[in-house]
Amino acid sequence: MVPAPLRSKVVLVWVFILGAFLFFLFAPLPNQIDAYRDATVDDAHDAVPVHTVPHQSQWKPTELKDLTSKYAYATFLAGNDKDEHDDVYLLGARILAYQLLHAQGTKTNNSIPFVVIVTKTVSPAKMERLQKDGAVVVVVDDLVAEWIVLKSPINARFKDVMTKLRLWELTQFERICLIDGDTILMDNIDGVFDDPAVKTQQTQNKAEAIKDDEAPFPHEYAFASTAEPKIVHDFPPTIENNGYRYGPNYLNSGFIVFQPSAAMFNYYTSLLDKDDQRWGEALPEQNLLNWAHRRPHGNMPWQTLDRMWNIHFPTVRDMEAGVKSLHEKFWNPEHQDLKPYLERVRDKMVEYFEKRDKEGS
Repeated sequence: MVPAPLRSKVVLVWVFILGAFLFFLFAPLPNQIDAYRDATVDDAHDAVPVHTVPHQSQWKPTELKDLTSKYAYATFLAGNDKDEHDDVYLLGARILAYQLLHAQGTKTNNSIPFVVIVTKTVSPAKMERLQKDGAVVVVVDDLVAEWIVLKSPINARFKDVMTKLRLWELTQFERICLIDGDTILMDNIDGVFDDPAVKTQQTQNKAEAIKDDEAPFPHEYAFASTAEPKIVHDFPPTIENNGYRYGPNYLNSGFIVFQPSAAMFNYYTSLLDKDDQRWGEALPEQNLLNWAHRRPHGNMPWQTLDRMWNIHFPTVRDMEAGVKSLHEKFWNPEHQDLKPYLERVRDKMVEYFEKRDKEGS
């Protein structure tokens, strides 16, 4: 008969042997262990609420009602697929923000806001960038002329330009100075709001200028600009020196001072479907404005600003003559000898905002 203590040891040995056998029989292989481990981690992850990292953009719409100025500077920006550093029109708007709001010698002395109206296709990151630069960013609905969109081929730049007319809806301002994004300032331009040409005008009543298929004219208006010069011109361009590209009555829409008006906006939009050569289609919004404010035969003729405020196709000679703003693409000017001056302003803008960003201002 086997003693009790010995029987217990024998039982324990067999239990150990059986346990080892079952472990090696059913235990997963190393790659299975890894899979189970990963599955366990995933299960644990799924059981914990996931807090997504917020988009870096902190873009928030600006409330126009918070602005008290009776004047505003403004420009327009449409969306594209270029990033912040390659979008020359974004850079142009940023140059205007820098010059109008920050740069010594050109910044407003009267706390006049700089408004950028943008299409919904402009990325939040670009809107945030402009807002950080000090601009008031306003997102607007597209304003589309179907005949432009359906044209083939279409100049992509022209697809959105009619949306610029949304500025006339900003009726809280008495006057807006619209500046194209490809403009460089050489001096402060606050005085443009005191130019005699921007005074309120009474709408005329010439029967031949009234069209049945157009909305009624507003009773009064303000609209001032300058005539389109030739690419090669003397300063100032005049009739006598043959300096105008299309004569003295064709305005350039890159620099306008106007009175916002719901009635005027309604009149403009009634022209959008007029593709019957009434006002031409080569430069859509510019030609529309030339038709609406045609002179001498229209009922709302545009008024002429002093040439010192702005010039299109500027030359070094224009700049040296003291013109306060140059309507020209800094990245590809018609007169290449002007390019170093324009690029210098761009570089100053980049340097200023980079320093400001680092300081957390």
